[in-house]
Amino acid sequence: MHGSAYSFAQDVDCQIEALSRDEYLQKKGRAKRLREELYPIARLGLHLKLPGVKVEVEAYENSGAADGHICQSGTFDVAFDVQVTYVDNHEEALRRELLASQGVAPGAGEIYHDKKTRQIIAEVGSEDIDQPTIDLAASILELFRKKAKLAYEKNTVLIIAFDEIMLQGCTAWKSLLAKIVKGGGLVTSPFRSVYLINCSTNELQRVA
Repeated sequence: MHGSAYSFAQDVDCQIEALSRDEYLQKKGRAKRLREELYPIARLGLHLKLPGVKVEVEAYENSGAADGHICQSGTFDVAFDVQVTYVDNHEEALRRELLASQGVAPGAGEIYHDKKTRQIIAEVGSEDIDQPTIDLAASILELFRKKAKLAYEKNTVLIIAFDEIMLQGCTAWKSLLAKIVKGGGLVTSPFRSVYLINCSTNELQRVA
């Protein structure tokens, strides 16, 4: 895929809207790439679009070293590769599967596949109000460190994407960033810059 920041984002949005509910929630087929790779790249392109600056966005959609490429031209000229990584785990995948099949899934508590019936067993649980942010910060740090060990081109921008509907606004982001710093921070980064994007709320922050 390739286009201006606006046309690229519109194309991605239209493809996401065309997904069925089941495809979207369980990330079946193209839904996974759309949600975990193309959407974050599209949002970064829109974020970088300024008056007088032309932004061209490309997604390679292969297993190469870079996931995409962005060029800015006009008032200034900049071009860089984009690498996207996404926060996810097996439990969250099970919750999405349960939500798709039954229309409801608990946000906390033990969840697993029964070994005999293969049905999803979910227990309704509770957790500290700050626990999702603690877990998210730990996952972001883990993904960043894994990516930082790999041999990417120096002129590469890293996007760490996630879905957390409860993380909205300045206070929530301040709490998340404080926990990331407490955990060691995104230091000694080999990347040109690092962005976090909450795909659930369309909020993007440059953090390094």
